[in-house]
Amino acid sequence: MYKAGVYAIIDKETNDMYIGQSSAIEVRWNRHKNELKHRRHHSLRLQKVWDADPERLKFVVIAECRDKEKRQKMEKHLLQKFRPKFNKAHTLRKVRRTRTKGWRWLPGCEPSSGEINPNSLRQRALAAGINYGTVMSRIKKAGMTESEALDPNFKRKPKSKQYTVNGMTGTIYQLAKHNGVPYHTALSRFKSGIPIDIAVTRPKAQGVKIT
Repeated sequence: MYKAGVYAIIDKETNDMYIGQSSAIEVRWNRHKNELKHRRHHSLRLQKVWDADPERLKFVVIAECRDKEKRQKMEKHLLQKFRPKFNKAHTLRKVRRTRTKGWRWLPGCEPSSGEINPNSLRQRALAAGINYGTVMSRIKKAGMTESEALDPNFKRKPKSKQYTVNGMTGTIYQLAKHNGVPYHTALSRFKSGIPIDIAVTRPKAQGVKIT
């Protein structure tokens, strides 16, 4: 049977620690190590220490307790008493602002640049204040680069070519609509070699010939 209780992960150099509780402490510790090895631990500060030197971290069982409610009370008491730095690094906790704007960092939880794993697109997206799903959609569906997808103010240039006719700049569709010419008529004219300024301005009834 696994041990149940409250545990701590301690940085032997600074004595900073992470406090948690589990009904299976050994399993929880192995899960911590696995997440740290794969660089996807929710505590960015703890991850930073592991990346520097895994041997700096030691695992300590503070107290054994099978009763879940007592464990949770003990954990809460220790968190309030010691305010462990690694628990404060739960900076991946997030609050939904709106359905469209996605997630934002909790006040006081914003990570410094050194705490963001450069290989984690999810962490970089959260640091930029953009929903991770939005970033992935931009990359996969819109074909954006990572830097473009992570820029909240980035706007991709229109794919349709712009033309200027009689002082107005726009696509063939926009110019044709402005001049009252059917779009397909203007497009067909342009593809057949008729100059753009004639293709999008000459009424259909008049007809157009290439000179």
